[in-house]
Amino acid sequence: MMENLIIAKARQDALQRKVEERRLRLQEEANRRLAAFGALTADEQEQRLLYANVLEYEQDHVSVTASVRHMLYI
Repeated sequence: MMENLIIAKARQDALQRKVEERRLRLQEEANRRLAAFGALTADEQEQRLLYANVLEYEQDHVSVTASVRHMLYI
């Protein structure tokens, strides 16, 4: 029983790291695409965060759609 808890905790930690790495990667992509010179205004910061969220949604949606299509064609 204890071994299962340890395994579950390790999997949860790994998933949490993966989610955080993905979030950072998408934020960096948003920053590159919306690159500006000088200091960012509050609106520009909000726009970057929103864009990163859109990228994450698109990635999730495309991933799920591709999986469903793959399952339908098997």
